[in-house]
This record gives sequence, C-alpha cells and structure tokens, in this order.
Amino acid sequence: MSFKCQEVNSMKKYLLYFVLLLSFVSSSCTKAFPSIENVEKTERTVEKEVLLDQVARQKPEDEEVILTDDIEDSSPYQSVPNEYQLILDDFYFLSEDDYSEEVLDRVLEEIGFVEYSHDEKLAYAVIDINRDGVPELLLGTIEGLKNSAPNSIFSLKDGKPILLASFWSRNYGVISADGIIYRVGSGGAANTYLSSFCLDKNADTLTQLTDIYSDFSDVEEKIYYIEVVDNTSNYITEESFWNFYEEYDNPSEKMKLID
Repeated sequence: MSFKCQEVNSMKKYLLYFVLLLSFVSSSCTKAFPSIENVEKTERTVEKEVLLDQVARQKPEDEEVILTDDIEDSSPYQSVPNEYQLILDDFYFLSEDDYSEEVLDRVLEEIGFVEYSHDEKLAYAVIDINRDGVPELLLGTIEGLKNSAPNSIFSLKDGKPILLASFWSRNYGVISADGIIYRVGSGGAANTYLSSFCLDKNADTLTQLTDIYSDFSDVEEKIYYIEVVDNTSNYITEESFWNFYEEYDNPSEKMKLID
C-alpha cells in the first residue's frame, strides 16, 4: 500500500473519531440542558398543581352561599356534596329533549318537582339555610331562584339526601334572609293558606311556625279568616289576613340564592 493511501486512511479515521466525539458532546448537552419548550411545560405543570392545591384549601368568603349555577353549565357539579350528585344527574336529565312521559314522571318524583314547564331554564343552589354545617340543595328555575323561590329543597340525613319541601304554581314557597320558609297556597277560589317554617339545626324535617288560612262558610255564605295559635283556631279580620298574605308572598328581605 502506498504512503499516500495510508495518509488518506488515517485522515478518514481521525474524521470518524471527531464525528463520534461531536455526537457524544451534543447528546450530553441535550440531557443536561432540556429544551426551552420542555422547561416551560414543566413550569406550567408545577404552577397548575400549586394553583389547584390553593383552590382545594381555600374556603368560600361567604359560607352561606356555596354554589349557584345554571344547570346547563353544571356538569360536573363542582363543590356540590357527593351525596347530591345523583339528584343533580336526574335534574340535568330534564334539560334533555328525548324522554318519555313515564321516565319524566320518575325524574320529577326523584327531584321533588310536582310540575315542570319546558320553557324555563333550570338552575340549582347549594346553601346552608340554617347554618348548621349541613348544606341544603335547592332546585328550581333561574327566575324562581332569583326570586328566592325554589321548586324543591333537599337536606342530608345519615349521609343521604331527603326531600324537605316541594313547591309549585298553587303552592308557592319563598325563603327569607333569616332562613324562614314562607308558603302561599290555594285550594280553591276562597281557600288560601299561609304558613311559615324553619329548619332547626341538625334537623331533617321542617318545623311549622305559623298557620293562617281562609275558607268559605256555606252556612253564613261568606269567607272567614283563621289564624291557628297553639292548636287553637282564632278568627282574624280580612285586612289582617291580606297583610299576612303580602308579607308571606314577598318578604322584605329574601335569601340570595342565585345572581
């Protein structure tokens, strides 16, 4: 082999060593210094985890109102106790168009609705009405909840939801700012009943506070007005009755359920 051929081969060998060395250095730098894109992704991931941890630890400023929302934007139902999830699933089902009357009746019964108008948008609120640490679930329409008037109220007993009250067009209910639930109902042209309730702390049933009603006397052929006090019926004037009606139908201060 000529001297010139040996020289060429040596140069090829040195060139191969140089390429291998360059490849090794490049690989080491890549491992030691990750790309800017990877660094940004890592920082964003850590920042997100920290933010989520802060949110999980944060308590609502207003402990009375935990959550209010339009049902169309309520899945998944963030901040809602797990015990209420199935009820809200049934509630959300009403916003769907495809269901039979049989299924609709079952769903209405599950959520405590006596009637339901398909024209109104549904909404819910989770509020501790009596501030005993057990939040209540209130279901209704957007307009109804804006007026502090739910269609149904649920609470929890032994970790399970129970229906406290149902309201409809002829049995209207509204919640005052102090947690009193007022009811205005009608059983006919002359029969109007007014009542108020409270939910005692750690209770699973409503306690009736007042009982006022009107009815028609066939004997005297006129309407009479009664207020029941300590299980005793007392006649009251028509003016007093309608003053009660205005107070019960539209309390001066209502509990805020939804914006």
